Amino acid sequence: MVDDEVVEGVMEAIEDDYLDLTVIMYLARDQTADDHELLRVAAVIAEERVRDGKIVPGDLAKNGFVPWKVSSAESAGRILAEADAWADAGKEVYFGTIAWFDLPERLDGNDE
Repeated sequence: MVDDEVVEGVMEAIEDDYLDLTVIMYLARDQTADDHELLRVAAVIAEERVRDGKIVPGDLAKNGFVPWKVSSAESAGRILAEADAWADAGKEVYFGTIAWFDLPERLDGNDE
């Protein structure tokens, strides 16, 4: 079970700027001591917020944030699957690994 304070921290952090899994991992760092498990915890936190429509996954491009062009359910599944693959392979996580996130209200009118 993820601490509510972690989720609140994630939602506060995304109000200021784009968010990625490294930020979520930092906020959830007390949930587990294992870095690979921490990636999975961060992915679950992101996945739940994506499914709830509270955050939108995408990529950062030269012109800014570009949301993924798939459903919330598909996006959430992709985040979990990629996080599991990275964790299973023992890969190090860098800024922007797997996805960036933004608030849906900042995307209104952005069809890029």
